[in-house]
Amino acid sequence: MKQIQSVLVCLGILLSFVACEKEEYTKLSSEVPQESIFARYDVVYNQVTDTTQVLARLEFGYRLVVLDGDASIHFN
Repeated sequence: MKQIQSVLVCLGILLSFVACEKEEYTKLSSEVPQESIFARYDVVYNQVTDTTQVLARLEFGYRLVVLDGDASIHFN
């Protein structure tokens, strides 16, 4: 019985690694058509420290886009 449980646990762990998706990154944003880049913003406010964090994810299809060295994002 313990052997069967051990085998099932090992199979479960193995399947969890196979089921994970790896995020792919494009090389640079200049290599992607600019009208095809979509932005997703996550805003988190921490009441204890009175700070706000913004995470901007630029995506092309299902891949994340890496900004060029001269690129920047500005928030008001």
